[in-house]
Amino acid sequence: MIIGKKRTVLISGGTSGIGNALVRKFFSAGWNVATFGRNAGTVSGMQMEMGQEHFLALAADFRLENHVSSILDETARKFGTIDACILNAGTLGPAPLPRVRDIEMMDLRRTFETNLFANFSLMKRALRIMKSRSVLVHITSDAAVQPYAGWGAYGASKAAMRQLVEVLGVESNGSGLCAINFDPGDVDTEMHALAIPDADRTGLRNTADVAEELYGIITGKLGVVD
Repeated sequence: MIIGKKRTVLISGGTSGIGNALVRKFFSAGWNVATFGRNAGTVSGMQMEMGQEHFLALAADFRLENHVSSILDETARKFGTIDACILNAGTLGPAPLPRVRDIEMMDLRRTFETNLFANFSLMKRALRIMKSRSVLVHITSDAAVQPYAGWGAYGASKAAMRQLVEVLGVESNGSGLCAINFDPGDVDTEMHALAIPDADRTGLRNTADVAEELYGIITGKLGVVD
């Protein structure tokens, strides 16, 4: 049975960090929410907490194409079409952050496999079930446009995905699809702590504040009035 009437959002990597804050923001605002993560225990716990009717949490690795197909099939089966898709899942890559000359080829491939190819695969399939008026958001980073020492693998992979979304946005002009990149800034997450272990965390953004900002952007694009 498809759960209709409510708006629906698909959020990748919803088990932690910004993704989890987004899941909770959209769910509390009355949306149907579909999300996934690789930790089956965490996913199961979220499903039990949120309930079955307007929430779908799947254990999946979106680097695997059959898992991506299952994510979209299950989302469509339960909720039908989706109003918004947020490409949040990603990887920092090798840590501690290496200089470009020290990046191992396999580490670079793994970083691109997640931040570019897996995100592109999810985006491509999500577009098939998105409504005629919908929003697609890629969570990007200033490392995709600014050269920071040590951020070569991550920045290059995010820059590639950022450009694909920019081009999609141009190609979709007038179609009803709004495709955008969103840079949340420096946020207090596990990834940030892994990247910069000795950083002063007092000045970092809260994930809930980031989720609130992005929720406002998406609902504004859709013309949603709470």
